[in-house]
Amino acid sequence: MLHMWRGNADTLACVAAFGTTTFLLRLYCKRLSHLLWVFVSIQPIIWIPDSTQWAAAQIQHVLPGVSPTHVFGAVAAAFAISFLLSFLNKPKEPKYVVDEAFLANTANFQAVYTGATQTNIGAVVSELRAGFQHGVSKPLAKRREQLLGLRRFLVENEAALVQALKDDLGRPEYEGLYYDVLMPVSEIDHTLKGMAAWAAPKPVGGSVLTFPSTQFLQEEPVGVVLVISCWNFPINLA
Repeated sequence: MLHMWRGNADTLACVAAFGTTTFLLRLYCKRLSHLLWVFVSIQPIIWIPDSTQWAAAQIQHVLPGVSPTHVFGAVAAAFAISFLLSFLNKPKEPKYVVDEAFLANTANFQAVYTGATQTNIGAVVSELRAGFQHGVSKPLAKRREQLLGLRRFLVENEAALVQALKDDLGRPEYEGLYYDVLMPVSEIDHTLKGMAAWAAPKPVGGSVLTFPSTQFLQEEPVGVVLVISCWNFPINLA
């Protein structure tokens, strides 16, 4: 009976240590950097013999008959699983509500389809704002589509853009190509690569008082903006 009790006590202690460590790590260490900080902080306890012996003595004092080695192993397993989950945790795309009826009505985008001119710029801005308010331009898929369209425009019109910069500003072809074509294309590629991570909810640490709720920061687009570029780098700085 004593041997059975000790085995059950070991199991219960390991489960408790594993569960408590996992709970605390998930509660306070929402990012991999937080986990690394905690792991580095407990290194003295792990590697200094006196600290390890003191922790083992405390475990045996509180839980007589329980093996400290098993408890330490359960804590180490909790750390290992938390590290693994942090690596495997992929950013989730935020969900936006799109008014499909508004999107399907092409009359809502008549000025946008026509193109901006000096006479209809107000109508274009109004349609863009209405589209944003109805969630048309918020989904990441739509943003990727717009960025890919801009990238395609730069690549397909490379020669015309470089020639226009040469004619208007007297800029050498290699300079116009580098600054106003290749650099914007590179920035678009960088944005496409990081967009999902930037838009994903950023978890933040909570507290026992807010358990089991989850706290996070959500980056949100603010709407239609006006971009005014410098005359000497009309594409790059826009």
